[in-house]
Amino acid sequence: MIPNLPINVDAIDVRRDVEEELQFHVDMCARDYESQGLSREEAGVLAKRRLGDVNAVKRQCVQIQMRTRMRVKAVSVLCATIFVLGIVVKLSTDDYRVARTGTVLIMIALIGGLLAFVKTHSALHLVSDKKPLRLDLTQ
Repeated sequence: MIPNLPINVDAIDVRRDVEEELQFHVDMCARDYESQGLSREEAGVLAKRRLGDVNAVKRQCVQIQMRTRMRVKAVSVLCATIFVLGIVVKLSTDDYRVARTGTVLIMIALIGGLLAFVKTHSALHLVSDKKPLRLDLTQ
């Protein structure tokens, strides 16, 4: 028997990621307030107040992430189609000029796929802790 799966696993993943990210920001802000001498409870209240309407922020972040994921999936499908087309063109002819066109299509598809991968798995994170921005390559 197939278990009941959520209709949109991506949306659930995005919501969870956004909630974790927002909680991280609230915790970091609360830690800053605690370091200024406020109690843990006061720091937590001020940190949440500073963030504003958490539900509205969460909703906006989820919408942005879902649009980005849909675009990346569309680009990935397009790249896969161009890749297959390039292979078909390359293998279906003996004319080197047409075969070169197939090679160009394959390269375009690979570059597009690489860009889609980088978009979803951003390797460079900009980190700021009240210092100049620096690249963090550890994540």
